[in-house]
Amino acid sequence: MSIQQQATPATLKVGVVGIGWAGQQHLKAYSRIEGVEIVAVAGMEDELLAQMKQEYGIPHAFARWEDMIGLEGLDAISVAVPTFLHAPISTAALERGLHVLSEKPLARNGEEGRAMVEAARKAGRVLDVAFNHRRRGDIQKLKAIIDDGRLGRPYYAKGS
Repeated sequence: MSIQQQATPATLKVGVVGIGWAGQQHLKAYSRIEGVEIVAVAGMEDELLAQMKQEYGIPHAFARWEDMIGLEGLDAISVAVPTFLHAPISTAALERGLHVLSEKPLARNGEEGRAMVEAARKAGRVLDVAFNHRRRGDIQKLKAIIDDGRLGRPYYAKGS
């Protein structure tokens, strides 16, 4: 590459499994992030699936998540389905080499959670949980104040 050429960041190609409220929040958020392209969505409700595909200009829609994670060129998925499905979907996606953002809770129990973490480590991929409030600016500022010891040692907190 010559000095005159500049490397452009690669586009992250994502898919979302689940088209209920949580899945729609993931679609909405991804659609607003520069450098992210929603390339697939999976859900069981035919009409809603077609609506999400059209609304977000998603090229691929699947009734089965198993078909979606086999899509060539996919980098990462969001898992926004009932908790009992988090482990099987996330583990299968990680084994395919995909990064995974799972809705909370991560799993039904510690055993499932450990298996998911082990699959991520084995695949060298990111497994994250959508604890969206911890990334808010006010929460990060509060955490920094606590870490600096400026509030002493909190033993109880309530926020709204």
